[in-house]
Amino acid sequence: MTQATPITRSPDPIDDVLTVVAERQPEFEEKRHIPRDVIEVFKRAGLYRASTPKRFGGDPLPPARFLALIERISAVDGSAGWVASFGSSLVYLAALPLETQAELYADGPDVVFAGGLFPVQPAERVEGGYRVRGRWRFASGCTGADVLGVGIKAGEDATGRPLTAVLRPGQVRIADNWNVVGMRGTGSHDLVVDGAVVPEEWTFVRGGEPTVDEPLYRYPTVPYAAQVLAVVGLGVARAALDQAIAAGGRAGYTGAPRPADRATYRIAVGQAEAQLRSARAFFYEATEETWETVVAGGPRDPTGRPVCCGWPPPISRRPPSRSSGPRTSSAALPPSPTTAPCSAICATPPWSRSTPSSRRACTTAPVPCSWAFSPSPASCRTPRPQLTSQARNFIMTDATPAPLRVLFCIGVNQNFFDLPTGQGKAVWDGFMTMLTQLRELPGVTVLGTMDDDQHMVGPSGSWPWTSYLLADVVDQPTVAAACNLFRTVQVGEHGLWRYMQIEARIGRPLPEPEAAR
Repeated sequence: MTQATPITRSPDPIDDVLTVVAERQPEFEEKRHIPRDVIEVFKRAGLYRASTPKRFGGDPLPPARFLALIERISAVDGSAGWVASFGSSLVYLAALPLETQAELYADGPDVVFAGGLFPVQPAERVEGGYRVRGRWRFASGCTGADVLGVGIKAGEDATGRPLTAVLRPGQVRIADNWNVVGMRGTGSHDLVVDGAVVPEEWTFVRGGEPTVDEPLYRYPTVPYAAQVLAVVGLGVARAALDQAIAAGGRAGYTGAPRPADRATYRIAVGQAEAQLRSARAFFYEATEETWETVVAGGPRDPTGRPVCCGWPPPISRRPPSRSSGPRTSSAALPPSPTTAPCSAICATPPWSRSTPSSRRACTTAPVPCSWAFSPSPASCRTPRPQLTSQARNFIMTDATPAPLRVLFCIGVNQNFFDLPTGQGKAVWDGFMTMLTQLRELPGVTVLGTMDDDQHMVGPSGSWPWTSYLLADVVDQPTVAAACNLFRTVQVGEHGLWRYMQIEARIGRPLPEPEAAR
């Protein structure tokens, strides 16, 4: 099925992957998938035998070590890291009968598996197997796969979980429909199958009981699948923060002070660095604790899975944008010389291609990260990133933060105007409640308000807004708390946000004329 791929023997076999990914990044964007020859580079680095059983020639890695490799790739390009992360997916196939796995790995352990498991489709039970037809979405990496999986409803196990049917690429049509902005290079096209018969021995329950008795296949399978995708967010967040730090040291086009010279910027960078490092530390700590429990044969829950403190790591439930640096406008960031131009469809800065469009932070950048891993051959303890000198200066600089000058822009939307006559008063009462609570927030000093319902008539979805409130606010979390009042203040059974919206413009006060002289 596949040809055995020789493993790269270098001090760090992932170096070749990082070099190729950095060089070919614009191609991933243009083609909307990772080309097969790049997948071969992944194979030579051992990414696809990292979850192949030893009995079939694999070199299964402890989860933390594999996750660290994916994190490094993702810091260079999020799409490449996402596709490479599915090198872990062979842990699913450990639930196939041993005879089937022997056939699967007959030509070598470097097998690329991709799947479009949802929506699960009904399959017809036929003699010896299932007749499969339907369409499945989001099959990331499918263009470079050796085998493909689709979710079917027939033959559910005792817990009601659906089956995954494993097919050869010749049995599947890839519907080229991955036309997106973020994560363009993942090639997450639809899969279409039209009546292929899949033998029963080529089906398995995702996360089902493995037939291989090796430590990696006793690790919680479905949580591991969440981890390999969550760690992509760690790599992308690292690149985003590095980009924000680099951009902060460059002069702006308007002659204003560099962001790095502003205390608020240094504080924001320090907070983002702390958030990212704490999330990363707990992520790997929980992974290693779980792995140690598996290896030691520790306590297990009723399903046979390891019982570990802190599982699953919360990073798997948090979008990468949470820790991806200060919320700097992309328009204020000069283009990085390490990023390639976007294709015509991409209306966002080049670094945004590394994150899903629904979660993109404006500073996400696939630039080479400024930290490196040291080898840890004796254990799966993941190395710690080193602070860049710029980040260290930002974090350690002793500066008393000045309050933020914030202009809260408030507008009404069409829902307000659609209310029956007489019901608008409830919205006005809610608005006044919001203003009162905003004034009472600790750390908020209201400097003034302005309303313009004479020259702005009708819904205001953007500039010009209907009303404004100028305030000095102690920090960004307090700004967010003020905006959140539109969620917490109720108007009938709805929040105030149903009828109005708020946007905060954060800046700094201009110097007084006397002080300027």
